[in-house]
Amino acid sequence: MTSIQIKNKAEKQYAELLESKDINYIYQPNSLYIDKDVKWKIKYRPDFYLPKTDEYIEIIGTRQAFYLNKEKYKNIMDLGYKLKIVNPNGEMDRLQE
Repeated sequence: MTSIQIKNKAEKQYAELLESKDINYIYQPNSLYIDKDVKWKIKYRPDFYLPKTDEYIEIIGTRQAFYLNKEKYKNIMDLGYKLKIVNPNGEMDRLQE
């Protein structure tokens, strides 16, 4: 069981799943920045980073949360980052364009 402080139940369950499979992860890694223009940047901090696969994981609580942030997720992937979206049931979905 994880000894780090995790914000919510779904994230904690996902951390426990990763640990049960001996998958190394970083919880809430450094923020990623999406440059929209020279004047400002959008900051995004994913829930998990998997160093071995160079992949970011975002846990979403609801479909509404996914759709509200869909453009941000797409921008992250367009920048070349690997991003998996995980719903509360633990099913993984690739963001579709």
